[in-house]
Amino acid sequence: MKNTIKRTTTQQHQDLINTWNLCLKEIPHLFTQTQLNQIQALYVQHGYYELLQLFHVEINNEIAGAFGVANNKVEMILISPRYMRQGICSQLVKHVVDLGVYYVDVSEHHQILFQIFVQHGFEIMARSEVDAEGCPNPILHLMKPHLATRFSDDD
Repeated sequence: MKNTIKRTTTQQHQDLINTWNLCLKEIPHLFTQTQLNQIQALYVQHGYYELLQLFHVEINNEIAGAFGVANNKVEMILISPRYMRQGICSQLVKHVVDLGVYYVDVSEHHQILFQIFVQHGFEIMARSEVDAEGCPNPILHLMKPHLATRFSDDD
């Protein structure tokens, strides 16, 4: 059964934070607890979720997966560990492509997520040694070439 992708409301932002926390427990080697607390505080303080178009898949009244986009770039993608390997991430990435979003940054440590974006036609355009917060977390900068070309030709 295909899950419905819905727009995420302001009232669901805490649910996104809860899902994000579940995801981060699966990859504890990337950040210290202090770094996680700082990142979370910044998200809330600066209204990070207010800056994004947010979408999610809900199963059993909880967010199973979500993504946020701004300026043709995926700024976040989350899959609850409870719902991994059920096709939700692939469904979300397909929706990203359908929206015409053509950039995403993926941690080099997230090989499964990287492979899903590659399966949907994204290619590596660059690599950074640190993430946006300056942490030593190599980032792969991906682009969906034909979408990027289509939109840049219209400018």
